[in-house]
Amino acid sequence: MATTKAYISITDANYLFKELKKLEPAIYKDLKANIRSDVQPMQKAVKQGIPGSAPLRGIAANRIGRLRWGEGKPAKSVLISQKSPRKPRSNGKPVAAFVALRVGSAATVLTDMAGASRKYIGKRPFAKGNGNYSAVVPSGKYKGQMGYRYTYRNGVVAGRIHANTGAQGRGLIRGLDARGGTASRWVWKNAEKELPAVVNNVQETMNKTMADMNRIWSA
Repeated sequence: MATTKAYISITDANYLFKELKKLEPAIYKDLKANIRSDVQPMQKAVKQGIPGSAPLRGIAANRIGRLRWGEGKPAKSVLISQKSPRKPRSNGKPVAAFVALRVGSAATVLTDMAGASRKYIGKRPFAKGNGNYSAVVPSGKYKGQMGYRYTYRNGVVAGRIHANTGAQGRGLIRGLDARGGTASRWVWKNAEKELPAVVNNVQETMNKTMADMNRIWSA
């Protein structure tokens, strides 16, 4: 599932985390907890910015499908992900951020970012399944053809082919733009408001931890 992410990167954090985990596990645990606390204001801001109900009728909670509002994960699901950082690649690009916000709902990601590039609207007449994700369409215009595997309300597993017209895509984007502005409509827009303070607080937390390390190791 695609996700929307906000990253904070600090040079040589991989060395700090690696040494702490090996030599000072208690300080390492406190560092991760403190960084989580530093990021929580951004997490809260993003959650508050996501609509409480579906922004468009076509993805309301009473609809069927993976992209209905709140399906799988709550619409306001925003998790703080923490991983041990690794060395940057030789081209200077980071391998992974040590802290990230991840939006878990597919419907939230779709409505937040729909139309970001505007390149692919109406490029294919319909979407078809393939491989393990295919099943035979049981009825309608495309009966007998292979479509996306789909579980109907009565529990029957069969295929569906989804129309993908330019009018539908443009209509979806127009409706979303009218409610939340252009992509990103609420996730990154709200994260940005907290980003300067979060970056500053994380940097202070890292500096304090490095000072504690130096004091312990020089004693």
